[in-house]
Amino acid sequence: PGMIVQGDLHDLPALTSLFGSVLAYLKTHGIKITEVVLGIAESQSYLLTQPASSTHADVITLMAKEIPFTADELYFDSQLTSTYRVLGAAPRRYVDTLIQTAESAGFTVAGLDLEGLATVRAIAHALPKETTGAWGLIDFGATRTQWMLADHDVICETLRLPIAGTALTASLVET
Repeated sequence: PGMIVQGDLHDLPALTSLFGSVLAYLKTHGIKITEVVLGIAESQSYLLTQPASSTHADVITLMAKEIPFTADELYFDSQLTSTYRVLGAAPRRYVDTLIQTAESAGFTVAGLDLEGLATVRAIAHALPKETTGAWGLIDFGATRTQWMLADHDVICETLRLPIAGTALTASLVET
């Protein structure tokens, strides 16, 4: 408890120790896994969409408008589909600290994944085969709600609202 609070890294020595304990446990049970894909918390990442025809300059302009970090302060990548460009971004300082913590515990970081993207892929995989077209996901977090519209396993639109679980619960208690 307290190592990661609402996506923020708080107790890095304890987190490194936990990662090390997990690695040791795996080894003692004959599980030879050292490579990991680190999940970037939804509260520490950004998902944006644009038309597929958007240019690099359009992407940089959108980031400057929607994300409170400069492009130099972010790691970002995009996925291009026939109709959309999905942009994922996360602060370099957060990502670098998370990678360093995992590597200090003995893991090799094979990749990174944004929580929102991983969630959409998992749900899309679990949908019945006859499901076609767009579907939506509403993720009620502790401090904000994220709405995602997907077409199969590709995010088409995202919207973040600054109200979520904690505030909603407090509001229900008051009524």
